[in-house]
Amino acid sequence: MRGKVLAVTTCVLAVHRARDAQVLAPCQLAEGAGGTKHRSTATMGAYNQDGTERTTMKSGRTQEPCRPSVAKDPASALGRPRWTRVYRHRLLDGERWRAYTPRDGDIIVCSAYKAGTTWLQTITALVVFQTPELPMPLAALSPWLELPREPIEEVVAALDAQTHRRIIKTHVPLDALPYSEGATYLFIGRDPRDVFVSLMNHIANVRNEVRLLNGERPWPCEEIPDDPRMFFRKWITSPGVPGERDGWPAWSLFSHTESFWRYRGCANIHLFHFSDLKADLDAQMRRVSAILDMPVNDESWPRLVDAARFQSMKRDVARFGHAGPGSAFIDPSAFFRSGRNGQWRGLLGDTELALYRRVLAERVTPDLADWLATGGPVPGEPALREVFSNPDMSMNEPVGGAEGGCEGEW
Repeated sequence: MRGKVLAVTTCVLAVHRARDAQVLAPCQLAEGAGGTKHRSTATMGAYNQDGTERTTMKSGRTQEPCRPSVAKDPASALGRPRWTRVYRHRLLDGERWRAYTPRDGDIIVCSAYKAGTTWLQTITALVVFQTPELPMPLAALSPWLELPREPIEEVVAALDAQTHRRIIKTHVPLDALPYSEGATYLFIGRDPRDVFVSLMNHIANVRNEVRLLNGERPWPCEEIPDDPRMFFRKWITSPGVPGERDGWPAWSLFSHTESFWRYRGCANIHLFHFSDLKADLDAQMRRVSAILDMPVNDESWPRLVDAARFQSMKRDVARFGHAGPGSAFIDPSAFFRSGRNGQWRGLLGDTELALYRRVLAERVTPDLADWLATGGPVPGEPALREVFSNPDMSMNEPVGGAEGGCEGEW
């Protein structure tokens, strides 16, 4: 039986690797406006064991820029994502992304919130460095860029000083990010009901004295109902960001997830699910390794998988969590509370679950609703995805108009 499982896993991973290899092959160096050469994601994957980049390209090699394919799935036919707005919440200052300078090989770990972001950051860091002994705590190694708790100049300076593949955490929607074809975007989703429970526990664990740069508290704790069911009803029907319809006191999980879902056909955007990490951590880590084109030797692999297990991260909260003198949490180890699915069962009543089903039907498509609930393969994701290239577009200015598309100007 074990041999059959291994064979199936190997087959699935081979398909992922073959798909990504096909994606990266067409463009290796594109000639931009004015003769400037722009490296595409085809150059990624040549990295040393410590995560630093190796030079593999031959000088002077040029090729026509890749063009977006016409995807079979309408949801994937939008073309290249665009930065169309500056996203703001007391915990999110999207303006800070203007200070970010994209670098080929950057890895952006994305989620709405409480969906396994730190877990995916940890997995990514373990694959990049190929050792559980990271060079610094994860929170410093992989900063939450738009969080207004430290001056952005300090955050960017620390990022720019990194010589390995950078891992950046974000909680803003895709259309509020400066998209770069040289970066890899790893998004993680989770059952929204479990996200709510995790958010509720997270807020309760934040120290009262924690303040943001503007002196505000991270959460309006005095306005949050003590009754979890009342809190859930407010969370799913009240906006935390102007123009949205749910998410208070945070932001809309539904519109955030949909912003990535609609671009699931992009070559450098990959969707993960909390349930899939729980079901087969080894396979999901191998998928990250294949996506990043950073193979790990067989001897090191078991240690990396063990380090990424939930209990291992909980035991080593100083490295993978938010411990230390500047921690925002009453109990840093409680940041990794339980890692279980179905925490909402027994907490939410029939009224809340009926409301949830109604809101879900109104806000997201049936295929996205199914994926959020259970994870698994992403429907409509093409087996072969093209690399988009647009050397003329500034990565550090949002643009107005449509959210993207295969036709028209980018």
